[in-house]
Amino acid sequence: MKGTIDCTHMRPVSVNAMYATAGGCPRNATRRVLTKKAREWKEYIAEVVAYEIGQGRIKRKGPPTKFKITLRFTFPDDKRKRDPSNYTKAIYDALTGVIWEDDSQIFQEAISKTVGSGWGIEIEWVELEDK
Repeated sequence: MKGTIDCTHMRPVSVNAMYATAGGCPRNATRRVLTKKAREWKEYIAEVVAYEIGQGRIKRKGPPTKFKITLRFTFPDDKRKRDPSNYTKAIYDALTGVIWEDDSQIFQEAISKTVGSGWGIEIEWVELEDK
């Protein structure tokens, strides 16, 4: 299956902006929490992909399925260096419960990058047969 996410309304979150440190209990002075922006981004991706596949959020039953995923990023032509792998974690986490039970089910991945007029992400996933 395949889906395209229009990122003109919400810029993707990189792994560098996913977590913040928050005060914890006295035993554990700090802890990592998802930022508000990361929570919103993950929800956005999950809703867009669920809509595109027309199934809503799904949880797979039975033996875990292996997946191959292809991500094609388009970044704005703003002369900034951008690493596409910094964006994959938020996408994989957002698709948990939509496409797969857990992103540990990804056995193959391909990531490509282009520069264009704005943000864009194309996601394609294939269920792999066990051999």
